[in-house]
Amino acid sequence: MTYLPAEAHARFAAQHGVASIEQLIDTGLTRRQIEYLVDRNCLVSVVRGAYSSPSVALGDNGRLAAICLARPAVVIAGPTA
Repeated sequence: MTYLPAEAHARFAAQHGVASIEQLIDTGLTRRQIEYLVDRNCLVSVVRGAYSSPSVALGDNGRLAAICLARPAVVIAGPTA
């Protein structure tokens, strides 16, 4: 069975409840383990390449952070006139 490492929980806590796949891999998880956790609803895919914990209510800041983590070239500036 695969569990989220403490480092992954810390990453979620520091980034509005989201983490990129690269960040999760840096905590010691493999891509296969991440897929396993998603299949068992232990992780939620927010956008391709970014995940959240189902125990955290994902707000607007979390969704925006997920987009930025999954697409580093994207910048979210705010509403337009």
